[in-house]
Amino acid sequence: MNELRAGLQDVQDRTVFCPECAQQALVLGGDLPSCRFCLKTWDDPGDAASEYAWQKRGTDPFVPAGDATAVHECPDCDVDALVIALTAAAPDTPRHLCFSCVTDFTDIALTSCEGGCGRLLRADAKDSTCLTCSLFSERT
Repeated sequence: MNELRAGLQDVQDRTVFCPECAQQALVLGGDLPSCRFCLKTWDDPGDAASEYAWQKRGTDPFVPAGDATAVHECPDCDVDALVIALTAAAPDTPRHLCFSCVTDFTDIALTSCEGGCGRLLRADAKDSTCLTCSLFSERT
């Protein structure tokens, strides 16, 4: 890790705990999520988010044990990769971070879809219902 510190300095805001090796070296963004310590690369950012959330459940006070909604669909990129994460830049501050587009939603107001599906949407979005629920309600 001492050898990696300099290379991780510029990406601290998108570096999280790696579920594979337990080092704070999983870098998000770029091509695919990859750990600079153990060199594991995930083919899908959603898989990396799921593994991160699974590893943190029950041990992280910010993710309640048994929480089936620990991974959410990102309102910006539509990938199931939005989780509460602790970054290297702010290891004591939980962030709502997308493992795919690397958007930090911590200071962005989110609301649940009014169509009943529970998908998270930006509170300032022009529609309060997601596209799927809107299409479903048009058909019925």
